[in-house]
This record gives sequence, structure tokens and C-alpha cells, in this order.
Amino acid sequence: MKIKNSLFILSLFLFSLSASAQSETFQLFSKSNARGGFGGLSVNFYNAQKPYIIGEGAALIGNFYFGGYGYGLDIGTFQSNTDNEEYRVSTGTGGILVGGFSNTDEIVALFAETRLGWGEFSAVSTFENQPNASYSVAALTVFPMGGIVIRPFDFLQVRFQAGYAFSGAVELHGINAPFNAGTFGVGLHFGGF
Repeated sequence: MKIKNSLFILSLFLFSLSASAQSETFQLFSKSNARGGFGGLSVNFYNAQKPYIIGEGAALIGNFYFGGYGYGLDIGTFQSNTDNEEYRVSTGTGGILVGGFSNTDEIVALFAETRLGWGEFSAVSTFENQPNASYSVAALTVFPMGGIVIRPFDFLQVRFQAGYAFSGAVELHGINAPFNAGTFGVGLHFGGF
């Protein structure tokens, strides 16, 4: 609850800051000749529960950008249907991202991107009989994401984002964990926009 209140207050502050700095004409969609790059971190919530941090960076050409990202996430403890034991399930994924902004000149913009990542899901035993039993499976993840961007300064971008991670049908030792899940969060990026 404290996190939600803090995010709400921060978004109100940034919105009021951007509203007071608006030019006389505002265009949500416009072509840009911008060249630059950005990088930063975002804090997201996997399946609306598990917080995790994504590191990301990209080169910007006009309204479009391309780059890379990566994250690791402890999904939780789940029981296996194969041996009825509990396993700690986690994932690590990294890959490329391609996206675009509705404009790069205004303080408020929309963005949409797709991330294509490769990594693995792993399960490590939590039971005493086999403390080191582990299983893993390689996975390809497609991760569309979109949201609102606020640029209170030329070098800073704050993102409010939501998306969904598709990992397909993952078979990991009979464990039924949320391998495909929605995510939402806030990102902070620095660079030349």
C-alpha cells in the first residue's frame, strides 16, 4: 500500500511539473529527427505480485529505438506433480527490444515496444532428502509492453508501463507455475531523447 501511495504521489508531481512546462501547442503524435540513446532501470510486478528489476538500454533514431534488456526473477515455491515435492522456481531472461514513441519533442508521450528474450526457467528443491535436486528448461519469451512516458527534463524519462510475458508451454518437472504473466511498473531512464 505504501508503494502504491508513493507511486501515485510521484506521478501527480511529475504530471503537474509537465503540465506547467507545456508549450502552447501540444502534439501527442509527431515525427522526430531525434538521435541519441537511453538506459535505466524499471521496477515491475510479475503477475501483480512479485517485484523485480529490469535493466534496459537502447539507441534512439527518430521516433524508434532498439536495444537490449535483462532481468532475473524468483517466481516462488510450487509443488511438482511428478514427485509431489516443493521447488523454488526462478527465471533469468535477456534479449533485444524494439519500440517507438508517439513523439520525442513533447513532455508527455506514448510508447509501445516488443521484447524478444531467451533464457531459462529453473526449479531447485526445497526438501531435505535431495537438497541439490534441480531442473531447468530453456525458454523463448515474447514480451509486448506499452505505456505513458513523462520527460520532466531533457535527460530524464519516467515510464508508467504494462505488458504481458508470453513464454509458451513450459514443461518443468511437472511444476505448474505462472510462466506466462502480466506485468506493470515504473521505469526511470537517463540519456539523450
